[in-house]
Amino acid sequence: MNRVELLKQTVQKLTQLPEKELSQIADFADYLLTRAESQVETIGIQQLIEQDEAFSFLHDEKELYAGNDTVGKKY
Repeated sequence: MNRVELLKQTVQKLTQLPEKELSQIADFADYLLTRAESQVETIGIQQLIEQDEAFSFLHDEKELYAGNDTVGKKY
């Protein structure tokens, strides 16, 4: 089902709902939009940080622990 068909079906169903349920759906749609915008902002911030020279030293950092390190190893 493509976007246009999905929108048509959703609108048809929404017109049949009582006002109280319609209000709840509007609130939920607001929530989904806010969450989607937040995800886009988070991805944008992550991309900026990855491209920023200020954190480039992290790419050259030595590994502090080897794969064979164990917790609680006695020396």
